Amino acid sequence: MIRDEKGQSIVETALVIPLLLLLIIGIVDVGKIIYTHSTLQYITQQTAREATLGRNVSELEQFANQQANNSRVSIQPDITSSGDSVTVKIQSEIEPLIPFDKLFPSNSITLSSTSTVRIE
Repeated sequence: MIRDEKGQSIVETALVIPLLLLLIIGIVDVGKIIYTHSTLQYITQQTAREATLGRNVSELEQFANQQANNSRVSIQPDITSSGDSVTVKIQSEIEPLIPFDKLFPSNSITLSSTSTVRIE
């Protein structure tokens, strides 16, 4: 019994391409999240380092905001002196290419980085 198999590869391609595209977009999203988190960590460490150089809180917030656009910057405590610890926390939201409405109602992922240093 010989069957006509014309169009079989088109059907298989139509079934596989959406899954392949979803996988590729997922890989791009994960890479974007990892890159953004790494950048936030770097900016947080640099801002904390600036705190050790005697900068005040407004200068530190300005420095962090210049480096990390559209991010929330938190620096504790407000007044620092030698021997105190300063904690810098930066939060940023990233919107993935794949809409995760069921997992994340706001369709964005919040990334944060914290660094604590001691003022010498």
